[in-house]
Amino acid sequence: MKREEKLNNFKEAAAKPEQYSLHSFEIALQQKEFLSIDDAAKLIGASRRTIQRLISSNKLQIVKVGSRTIITRKAIDNLFNFKSA
Repeated sequence: MKREEKLNNFKEAAAKPEQYSLHSFEIALQQKEFLSIDDAAKLIGASRRTIQRLISSNKLQIVKVGSRTIITRKAIDNLFNFKSA
């Protein structure tokens, strides 16, 4: 009896679409003004290590809030708005 109830609950949950899809997560990420290192990596399709290298080489500006590293959306945009000579 209990097993059948759990199985039915699982089937119902599996049949429902996710409340937040990956697409809506990406849209929300693009609209954020302040990003973590993980968020910045997801936004530009890079690894955490790549973001950390950009920070170390001063190509990506950060703000430290306590122990957290915050990257502004403007800094990400500036990363790709370079002028070639």
